[in-house]
Amino acid sequence: MGLAVSIAVLDALTPLGVADSVLYVIPVVLALFSKGRWDALLITLAVSLLNVVGVVLSPPTYNLPLLLPLANRTFALVAVWLTFAVVHLARRTQAERHRAEAMFQSVFDHADECIVSSDDRGTILLFNHAAETTFGYAASETIGQNIRILMPEPDRSQCDTYIANFIRTGQPGILGIDREVVACRKDGSTFPAELEVSQFFADERRHFIGIVRDVTARRQIEEQLRRAQRMESIGRMAGGIAHDFNNLLTPILGYADILRSRLTEEDPAQEEIEEIRRAADRAAGLTRQMLAFGRRQVMRPKVLDINTAVLGMKNLLSTTLGEDIDLMFNLDRHLWKTMIDPTQIEQVLLNLALNARDAMPAGGKLTIETSNENLDAEYAQNHVSVSPGPYVALVVSDTGFGMDDQTLAHIFEPFFTLKKERGTGLGLASVYGIVKQSGGYIWVYSEPQKGATFKLYFPRTEEEGVVSETAVSDRPKRTTGTETVLLVEDNQAVRGFVARVLSAAGYTVLQASIPREALDLSGHYRGPIHLVVCDVILPDMNGRDLSNKLLASRPALKVLFMSGFTENVIVYRGVLNRGVEFLEKPFTPTTLLQRVRELLDRPGQTA
Repeated sequence: MGLAVSIAVLDALTPLGVADSVLYVIPVVLALFSKGRWDALLITLAVSLLNVVGVVLSPPTYNLPLLLPLANRTFALVAVWLTFAVVHLARRTQAERHRAEAMFQSVFDHADECIVSSDDRGTILLFNHAAETTFGYAASETIGQNIRILMPEPDRSQCDTYIANFIRTGQPGILGIDREVVACRKDGSTFPAELEVSQFFADERRHFIGIVRDVTARRQIEEQLRRAQRMESIGRMAGGIAHDFNNLLTPILGYADILRSRLTEEDPAQEEIEEIRRAADRAAGLTRQMLAFGRRQVMRPKVLDINTAVLGMKNLLSTTLGEDIDLMFNLDRHLWKTMIDPTQIEQVLLNLALNARDAMPAGGKLTIETSNENLDAEYAQNHVSVSPGPYVALVVSDTGFGMDDQTLAHIFEPFFTLKKERGTGLGLASVYGIVKQSGGYIWVYSEPQKGATFKLYFPRTEEEGVVSETAVSDRPKRTTGTETVLLVEDNQAVRGFVARVLSAAGYTVLQASIPREALDLSGHYRGPIHLVVCDVILPDMNGRDLSNKLLASRPALKVLFMSGFTENVIVYRGVLNRGVEFLEKPFTPTTLLQRVRELLDRPGQTA
């Protein structure tokens, strides 16, 4: 622009330029104000050519060679075109810069992560929409403020020191990626965050830009995962302990029954034996709860409408809760079906009711709700191990004293209790195990003085049938026999007890403590073997593999497994594999003899 003006002024001072100097200005004005680049170029070219042609067709009247005015006009034309190019280049550069700024602003505003920029004094210069949402500030409230407003103490007080030390020493103390910090919202609440800080220079000044990620949800997921892993480890330990206890309790209960059967009704020793049985029964109850928590119990699921189970428990729950607690129901009339053991869902409801009663010593309200729920991918993403899909929801809420986060972290762990001397700490642990073993999920929400809500989700089933069971009335009345039974049990006390009961009932009993011994007995015994009573967990080989080897040479053999601890070799997720017969420890002599007789009398039944 300046070049064109200079040429125009100089040319105007010459005799040739006095009349036509204004023509130099026209292309420049067109270049400045024309929106169309090519339109302006064509107009400029036309005006310039007309200027030159005018000189050629109408040469000056004064006495000068024609070459001089042509050179003058050509030189002026080149200068005008150069000016035009410079002007348009400047305009285009400015337009690209505006587009870049608009694009940057769009990316900056719509970024999912918080972006905050400040100068070398800590003054906030940029604050995007994600930062507004996360921190609770409007951008207008933060720009011009010191970045310390986004920090809790003690970082807030030391923010200026951090920046000054970095500028003075150059040590990257405040720079870096994935730094774990605590950030502060406008309302004063804090949250865990990951921070990435880098520096750049603009206008010869140092600037900092920080990317802040709220990792609250991720920390919650990580904590859920840690709890789930801890519960899994404790469950395995509890199941192992329960297995050993059941092996101990089986002969205790069994021999107590044998002794009681030998005494008359009036014998004073009956009372002592009954006390032994009661204590053993209580211990057996504890092991059942431990197995439930460890997801090692055998379940007998049926297609069930949970509403039916809830209403069937109404009277028992009312009695359990007492008159000071109002029992309310809100049940979905169109509830989906689920596959679950009816006795287990009753145990779940009873344990939750007992827990709620203890949380409301002065009375309150217990509400039981059911509904159909579709847990989507977003829910599954925020809850460890949840699979999206349709579920039947069972919600139990109380108005008790509630629980803090520290209590919630341990509420489902075995032997954790707030009841001091009155509780075993296995009630909620067994609830957790039953729900998980049923393929469901359980979550608890609570705050101090605001009650507690337990949400249980069981998978929806489309099945209509039920898992068949042998009714009590169909059990055989005769419990004796003359068949040959191969007994395989590595626990000497249990093996001795079972052998004694079967022998007393007339059976021929072949005893083996390990699988290899059982295979040798079967191979060398010349007579028929009608039944094998086999522990599930054995040294070197599990009971199912042993039974398959025995069946290879004796295909008519029938098999009864026994254990105080379920193994995947005979169950899937706690449900017995089809065709498998199972006797759960501890058991009484009567139960043992009934199951043996029942299986022997059943035609064609094998493992």
